[in-house]
Amino acid sequence: MLSEKRKTELCNTLKIQPSASEAEIKRAYFKLAKEYHPDSNPENKEETTKKFQEIANAYEILTYVCF
Repeated sequence: MLSEKRKTELCNTLKIQPSASEAEIKRAYFKLAKEYHPDSNPENKEETTKKFQEIANAYEILTYVCF
């Protein structure tokens, strides 16, 4: 089970409300993934790779646990 604190942290990573629907989570994920994809930011690849992985992890957990 996912604690409320952890869910809030994951939602903050995706910049969404904890009450977001599955469609809202997906939309936020794709928007942020596009923004932080390492191939789109070659000048800052290390930092964007880390952020991209955080976003992907948050999306995976939220969609698997919540829906």
